[in-house]
Amino acid sequence: MRPKRLDREVQGVVDGVLPLVPSGRAVAKGDFEVILGAVMTCVDEKTGAGAERIAQVKDKVLTDLPNEYGRRDARDRSWSALIAYLYTKFLRELSVT
Repeated sequence: MRPKRLDREVQGVVDGVLPLVPSGRAVAKGDFEVILGAVMTCVDEKTGAGAERIAQVKDKVLTDLPNEYGRRDARDRSWSALIAYLYTKFLRELSVT
């Protein structure tokens, strides 16, 4: 996938999922699961990989999350950045990008 196309696609996913992030309160585990589910749905819609295949790589994505996204400088972490990370990580694990 071309970088500009991927950038537009990622931004579309971020714009679509970001409204699910609760504002004005701490994010609970259930909130994160809703956001993760929405990202996984976007991955399926964009790739056609199927829920089963996406579920197979979910553990790898979540296992790598603290070591990859979690090591970013605090000022580089945001809900938008997390959504983008999750989406692109799923694509990489599915060998789509």
